[in-house]
Amino acid sequence: LCALELIGRRSVALEHRHVDGDRVFLPGAKTAGSRRVVHMTERGVAAYRSVPRSITTPLVFHGARGGPVSWQNWRWDVWYPALRLAGLSQRPPYALRHTFAVMSLRAGVPIHDLARELGHADVSRTYRTYAAWVDEMGPRAANLRETWARGTDAARQPEETRL
Repeated sequence: LCALELIGRRSVALEHRHVDGDRVFLPGAKTAGSRRVVHMTERGVAAYRSVPRSITTPLVFHGARGGPVSWQNWRWDVWYPALRLAGLSQRPPYALRHTFAVMSLRAGVPIHDLARELGHADVSRTYRTYAAWVDEMGPRAANLRETWARGTDAARQPEETRL
């Protein structure tokens, strides 16, 4: 949910207008072909709805004065202490992007869907970056094909994703 991102040298912040039901239209696409739309889980929607809205700012996450959260302050005051409390080594917040991608692949999200959520205009970039995890999917892919071959609903895909 925390869609703070540095693009060039400016910070981009998530506004309530970017959220539509279970979809988040992430601001700050680098190109028209890299527009990012992330579909939230029920848990993600519940987390978003639990964030108190301010009447003074459209931002989902904001500082005390209603402006965007300072990226540097958030990193040092929230992110790094949270990593220490969790017993994890220090890493940049950008690592969340890779965690999201790898966990999505392990959950069975098709790589072309993930590429779109990550804002990659071409799925080959996603494959080059996450090929090691895609290769781990062999047994899962075989199980999905087997389920599909049996005709069960578990492997059915939305009409637009069928080849």
